[in-house]
Amino acid sequence: MGCGWIKFGLCMIVIVVCLIPTIAMAGAQGVSGSFEVDTTPPAAINDLTVGNITGTTITLYWTAPGDDNNVGNASYYDIRYSNIVITNEAEWDAAIQVANETTPQPAGTSEQFTIQGLNIETIYYFVIKTADTFPNWSNLSNSPGAMTIDDVPPAVISDLSIKTFSMNSLTLVWTAPGDNNNLGNATQYDVRYSYTRIKNANDWGNATRLSGEPLPKPPGSLENFMVSGLRPCTTYYFAIKTADKVANWSLLSSNLKTGTGCFDPNMINIVDGNNVSDINNVNDESEEMEPLLFRLDLLGRITFEYLNLDGELQQDMRATSPGGSITLSIREGTKLLDSDGKPLSELRITRISDHPSLPHGFGTVVAYDFEPNQCNFSFPIKMVIKYEKGDVPQGFNPARLVIAHIDDTTGKTVLMPGVVDTFSRTVTFMITGTSAYAILSQAPYAITQPVVVPPPTPEPTIDLQAYTNNDGSGDTSIVDNLGFGLLLGIGVGILVLIAVLVGIGGGILFLGGLLYRRFDWGMPMRAKSKRNRIREDSWYDDEDDIFVD
Repeated sequence: MGCGWIKFGLCMIVIVVCLIPTIAMAGAQGVSGSFEVDTTPPAAINDLTVGNITGTTITLYWTAPGDDNNVGNASYYDIRYSNIVITNEAEWDAAIQVANETTPQPAGTSEQFTIQGLNIETIYYFVIKTADTFPNWSNLSNSPGAMTIDDVPPAVISDLSIKTFSMNSLTLVWTAPGDNNNLGNATQYDVRYSYTRIKNANDWGNATRLSGEPLPKPPGSLENFMVSGLRPCTTYYFAIKTADKVANWSLLSSNLKTGTGCFDPNMINIVDGNNVSDINNVNDESEEMEPLLFRLDLLGRITFEYLNLDGELQQDMRATSPGGSITLSIREGTKLLDSDGKPLSELRITRISDHPSLPHGFGTVVAYDFEPNQCNFSFPIKMVIKYEKGDVPQGFNPARLVIAHIDDTTGKTVLMPGVVDTFSRTVTFMITGTSAYAILSQAPYAITQPVVVPPPTPEPTIDLQAYTNNDGSGDTSIVDNLGFGLLLGIGVGILVLIAVLVGIGGGILFLGGLLYRRFDWGMPMRAKSKRNRIREDSWYDDEDDIFVD
């Protein structure tokens, strides 16, 4: 029987070998008869145009070609641009390819695509290639060009303030913006004033425009503008707009409320020991000269606001120092009083090199002196101080900062509450009077660190804290019973392993039995046994495994 199967297999091999040439020839004929190579590219785009131009975007328009010339549907666009006309493959290779091009529509459809992220006032040229699925690429399209416009106005002036004032004049100061936001030189300023707040376009239109404004300096420069011909003891509101060379006007600047003096500031030196309120009081018309003018000098930046005769601030006041290192906020109605309990005429804040009464184990990060001394505020004034990474003394811990001031009674340094944000490097706190305030860094890092020698043979340890509460209390029975649990786990594991081995052995025996029956490996023994039991007139057929009479 085995030889029969072998003969059958050899016959099948011979048949397959003989049929291979015939199958190959039929396949070649079928392929050559049903498949043709696509060698026709899409038509070149010849009506590419530009439009809808802004400062940073240009929109392209064209008619879609086809898959084969102008028939069918193409598969891909490749859109590129350059600052020169693109007329050959070398210029094409050097051009910038845009991302996320549109998918081609059926031939003859109007297409458009907006290119973004361009620079203002810059000339660009564009070109497109089209491909089918093969891909076959078209020739270059025509290459139109366009120049982006300047639609970016100067930045908004946000730090308009006053530097000096007199009875009839004052000097405005601000930081120059740029032509395009804070880049380049702007072209002109428009400075206006009013007797009421300038909050919107209508207020701006009704305000009085000044003449003789300075020409804008490079961005970041400090501008000065003296305004004269003003009335004494009068409240004024000022605002500024800035324009570039194509008359893109900035938004309205911060609104500055200020005023002229009710007296000649030069008289301060004549009246010995008197402040502004004293001078107002020696004037016979002092009852008619409300409000009093309060001057804040914050690291050289001057801000003015009005107090009533009781020293109460007439509106909320917020001031920021040059560079933004200090921001001070005073709420409306706060009484600002000097050491004698009279309305405060001026508050000066200056940076000092070190805290005057530095305690042992601390280093000064930044320190500021508030003058005059012993002034009092009826409501706390909010202070936000920003420090730099380099302000922390060498070797001191930048993550352990505190706020402190000098107690005027004892002369000692007193720590005070506040919020320290080491991520943004700012410190926020409240003050109720003048003193020397500082941010201090606590104890320096140790110079040397103890050397930890690892044990020669590390042993696994159990973290008791993991099984107890944070305060050390709690149930520790888990730790006490850990040895018993470990032994129990090992025993169960051994039993499982034995069960697996037994299962594998049973499977092997079962598989052997199947093989035994399938291939008749026991046939000779069965035949022999049966021959011993045959009758004298019978014979045994080995091939069919039967007795025959």
